[in-house]
Amino acid sequence: MSSLIESSRRMDELIAITGTMKYMALELLWNICENKFTLRRTIGVIWNRFSTS
Repeated sequence: MSSLIESSRRMDELIAITGTMKYMALELLWNICENKFTLRRTIGVIWNRFSTS
C-alpha cells in the first residue's frame, strides 16, 4: 500500500508531464499559426529544449 507522500509525488509527476505536453502543443500551434516553423522544425525545437533541461 502506498503512503500519502508516495501518492502525492506520483500526482505531482503526472501534473508536470501533463503540463509539459500542453505547453508543447500550444507552442507548436502558435509557431505554425505565425508561420515561424514547419511542423517538423517546431517539434525539433521543442524536443531539443526539453531534452537539454
